[in-house]
Amino acid sequence: MTGALLLGAARFTGRLLAGPDTPYRVLLPALVATGLATPGTVLAATAAVVQAAPAENTGVASAVFNVARQIGNSLGVALFASLVAGRDPVPGPHLSALVAAAAFLAAALLALSSWRDAKARAAAARPSPPASPTDADCDARLSRSGDSR
Repeated sequence: MTGALLLGAARFTGRLLAGPDTPYRVLLPALVATGLATPGTVLAATAAVVQAAPAENTGVASAVFNVARQIGNSLGVALFASLVAGRDPVPGPHLSALVAAAAFLAAALLALSSWRDAKARAAAARPSPPASPTDADCDARLSRSGDSR
């Protein structure tokens, strides 16, 4: 998910290059990043939410996630429209792209830090491997069983 979020930040940063006379070949990398980042982010977030929920509540978790995603999309469109409204054609979209890039970057940093925390918790929860028997342990077992070397 972190990679998709960083790709999302890059796509909005790439949109800062857009202007009225910008050739399509300059915009193409940002457009490709848009096509790759969105599914990667949404699918990874959905999987994380569903896996974090108890088995009997996975349907509810998925539904709540989708409702939150729809509300977020609506608020995002309204926010970006307010940033663009009443401005020159170029600075408004640039400001909205900058805000979106910052949000994606913050989300990527949050995902990375939570991944590191989860990795550390998993390592701490893992039981340590049993110690290998020493020669003295083997000798003690042999002497109890009546065998000798």
